Amino acid sequence: MDMTDRPAAAKRRLPRLGLSGKLLVLTTLFVMIAEVLIYVPSVASFRLTWLNDRLSAAYTAALANERKNTYVTVGLTQGARASHHRAVASRALTHKV
Repeated sequence: MDMTDRPAAAKRRLPRLGLSGKLLVLTTLFVMIAEVLIYVPSVASFRLTWLNDRLSAAYTAALANERKNTYVTVGLTQGARASHHRAVASRALTHKV
């Protein structure tokens, strides 16, 4: 090995991280891990809440559809009864329970 090879090898080597660089990398790594540990359960909880809301709305609409011959619609004509059921079902779907 002669003197001309040594500076070329030193130029190719990446600079080493000091203590502050290592601390910055570790801090960034731990912050990213903490964000994942907080964000993933939050998204899962939001999804379950959304699904439960949709299920409640569907259940309410099914109840409204099931009760077609209740005391409210006994004296109504066929067209008025159908209109009433559409109104009740649309109201049930638009309201959050």
